[in-house]
Amino acid sequence: MKELGLHGEGETVVKVSKLTDGLASSSLSCVVSDAITPDWLSAYGDAHDTSVEERQAIARALSRVKAKQGFAVIYHEGRPVASGRGAFADGWVGLFQISTHPTMRRRGFGAAVVGSILGWGREAGAQNAYLQVETKNDTARRLYRNFGFEEAYRYTYWWLPDDIELANPTPRIR
Repeated sequence: MKELGLHGEGETVVKVSKLTDGLASSSLSCVVSDAITPDWLSAYGDAHDTSVEERQAIARALSRVKAKQGFAVIYHEGRPVASGRGAFADGWVGLFQISTHPTMRRRGFGAAVVGSILGWGREAGAQNAYLQVETKNDTARRLYRNFGFEEAYRYTYWWLPDDIELANPTPRIR
């Protein structure tokens, strides 16, 4: 694609896993709710340093998801520090928005969130799980490998550079 003058970014791996009875458990307590909560939004927003407006937009978008959802939150010293979201449909649970506040990383919170969402999905009837992770996120890729996730395929977002003009960019209606 580069030879065509396209720019690529964000090489992403889609990973899948079969859910088994022996899901890893954690000594950390994770709360999974069927609806988005202020604490979930706070944990996710704080991990990504999002504005109030961005958090409201995320909440609106997630409220429109038709699949059954589970919102996982982990607390440390009374405040929400890690979160993730599961979506269940057709025997699959998808893992989304797994995040831990930067000051709380490397303490097992991410693993507890992933394990809780997988358990939630299994209880909902999922036999399989999937997720997407950027190839440059080695820490997350190691975490997911520990839960049995294997690569299904990869993709990259490609776009034209701004300085390229297309011939007839707008179709003409006759």
